[in-house]
Amino acid sequence: MNRNRRVGFIKISTGVAPRIYVGTSPGPDGTLHYGPFTSIGRLREGVRALNDLMGLRDCSLKMPIVFQEQGDLFRSASRAACLRHDLGQCTAPCGGFVTEDGYISRLQTALSFLKAKTIEPLNQVVEQMAAASENNEFELAARWRDRFDRLEWLLASAVRARSAIASLSFVYTDPGVYGDDRAYIIRNATVRASAPAPHSPIEREAFRALVPQHVAAEPRQGSIPSDSIDEMMLLLTWFRRHPTALNRTVPFAAWLDDT
Repeated sequence: MNRNRRVGFIKISTGVAPRIYVGTSPGPDGTLHYGPFTSIGRLREGVRALNDLMGLRDCSLKMPIVFQEQGDLFRSASRAACLRHDLGQCTAPCGGFVTEDGYISRLQTALSFLKAKTIEPLNQVVEQMAAASENNEFELAARWRDRFDRLEWLLASAVRARSAIASLSFVYTDPGVYGDDRAYIIRNATVRASAPAPHSPIEREAFRALVPQHVAAEPRQGSIPSDSIDEMMLLLTWFRRHPTALNRTVPFAAWLDDT
């Protein structure tokens, strides 16, 4: 079950000024992950557009951070470490050009966008595109349109990835070679519990009591835990390669129904 195609993830680092970037493997502990995405090239373009619009840094995690409110700790004013600040694409937390609250607010807007809880970034692009068009700056308007296309793709892909994971929530029965069938409680593309497949009324009642223990919790929203990525990818790949296996699944509601 090794993966035969590369997938990418949007990662959000830890630290005082987290950065959003693209990776193909689980990151360090504490790193948030969104995905998976199959088109890594388009994913990088979408994340670049989001970072530029929100003014989020993309430099090394080892870059020293100096927020605006920390300026009195230094004898002279700092300067941005790269040209992105001069181009209006980064708030430059490395040089004291943004407050910590201001940076985190921009980051939260980006995360809400990835969770499909806001379309504020798209609204900003539309406003800039309309303003450029009204001023007859058609080349600039075309560049804003390209940003819109990249962000729209990023949002749609994030929603599809989250839906694909959420759709793998059911009880799946895997037929054994020698009749030793096994039932798996799968939630958000992770195996929460397993037991011998129930056949007799007593076995069914025992399994019915097991299901609520792993279904009652609220489903994960947005990011996925790094320690579950390999298992999620395994299950996503399995059901993609064996679509007929979905015929052996039963919704949780059928096991939670007391009638």
